[in-house]
Amino acid sequence: MIHKFTLAVSQAFQKKGYLVHQPCRIPEIRSSLYVQTTEPIRLGFAKVLDHFLFIDADDSVFDRPDLLKEIYKRFSAQVNLGFKTPHALRILIPNIAIVAVSKTGFSEEMLSFARTSSLEPWYGGEAGQVILVDLAREQIVSLVSHSNGRYPRPGAIPLLHASNCIRKICQEAFAQIKLDE
Repeated sequence: MIHKFTLAVSQAFQKKGYLVHQPCRIPEIRSSLYVQTTEPIRLGFAKVLDHFLFIDADDSVFDRPDLLKEIYKRFSAQVNLGFKTPHALRILIPNIAIVAVSKTGFSEEMLSFARTSSLEPWYGGEAGQVILVDLAREQIVSLVSHSNGRYPRPGAIPLLHASNCIRKICQEAFAQIKLDE
């Protein structure tokens, strides 16, 4: 089922003009799909390039936030190789999302982590988060709040953009899979 879902997601991203890589080659990370925008997207004051890494959460040794943070750290390092400007001086930033896909669902700890954690570095220059996709429930879990109290969190606009983009693509993939059955 994950393979069908990944294929449907890949096709939906391609229709929207995203560049699709299968799979991403990062040491010790098994990904099923890597997609990125080909042109910068203007969001607020910044321009972003989306970088979304889909991983099979059932196939990875992965039901702990610390392992997910490590996957994010490695993916972020690879993505940032393509940016010459230091983080703090960037106008064009990478908008990074690790999208973990599971047939069996996620623990409460993982759900809480995805709802509350943005992963960008404290010094800025990128936006990052984890998005969980539960295939059995057709549920997408991402950051619930894009603000810290009364103020937006750093990278709020790109984080919301990534959540909305992944949510829309996954809904299209769910519908496509149902049509194919």
